[in-house]
Amino acid sequence: MADNGALPMNEVVTKVLEGFQDPRFLGEVEILVNTNINLFAVANLDGGQPIEWTMQHKKYKKLYEDQLQKSLDANGADVTEFMSYLEQCQNAYGSDPNFQNLMTTLTNSEDYNSFLQVMFQAVRENWEPDPAAPAVSAGYQLHDVDVVVPDQVFPGMAMQIEYLGMIHQVMVPEGFTPGMTLRVQLQVPAAAA
Repeated sequence: MADNGALPMNEVVTKVLEGFQDPRFLGEVEILVNTNINLFAVANLDGGQPIEWTMQHKKYKKLYEDQLQKSLDANGADVTEFMSYLEQCQNAYGSDPNFQNLMTTLTNSEDYNSFLQVMFQAVRENWEPDPAAPAVSAGYQLHDVDVVVPDQVFPGMAMQIEYLGMIHQVMVPEGFTPGMTLRVQLQVPAAAA
């Protein structure tokens, strides 16, 4: 048993994991994700991403940090002791696949690319097909996306855009000049079940 009647640290880890599965917490995460779907359903031209994506990731991380702290407080544990315990476990069990899965669960919210995959999955899950769109292969969706033709790109030239984490080559058709908005159809994998 830990000092001051706190749970042993291995039990605290279990309580933290249970806290991340708490329906109220999951509801807060779902609200954050769902209110930002349109923000992440955009194409990026230059390899960069909107600063607002970083801001939403900070909010996402804060939800997890607050839930961690709440679970630690409820079980009489200190964050420094908790992190020290996990470091000891890492030294002892770091190569164990089960421990690696545990650490992924505990740290996934910190990873920006993992956050992007959560958001891109939400975009695909909430996509509504255009009834007039051509049929696509099973397992794929056809998304209509607006792209602004960048400077120095003219009709007949290809531009590279990133959408939902994938790179697409788009030809600029006749009649479109830099600064004009071009609606393109991009084929993306369907949402994972």
